[in-house]
Amino acid sequence: MNEIKYLPERIINKIRVDGFTSCWLWLGALSTGGFGQSWWRGKPRPTHRITYEVLVAPIPDGYVLVHSCGTRHCLNPEHLTALSYAAARATAECPKGHPYDEDNARINKAGCAVCRTCDRARSRRTRERRRAEPSQ
Repeated sequence: MNEIKYLPERIINKIRVDGFTSCWLWLGALSTGGFGQSWWRGKPRPTHRITYEVLVAPIPDGYVLVHSCGTRHCLNPEHLTALSYAAARATAECPKGHPYDEDNARINKAGCAVCRTCDRARSRRTRERRRAEPSQ
């Protein structure tokens, strides 16, 4: 728990430690997937990846972080495990229960797994909403 002091102050100020689960809960902005987001070295990055890289080690290319606690906005490095994309796919599913397998998952620019089924449904809803809006 003392390692939290090694994080930048602007990140520390947006963390609440849950005494029951020991999760470091991110109170700042969240991505559509529920991961914490913060600016880091000039670009938006998932905060769990920032925390892991600052306190543990760089994340190798092709690797993703898996939350053992199941809380996507948790930053506690003790709850994060770096796994190859193939290993993470074999054990994970999206929040809606779709499997992260070869056919249904991709890695986005931030290094997070994205469910293709949910992504297609989100795009479909956006298209339908835009079609329903009156023309200007």
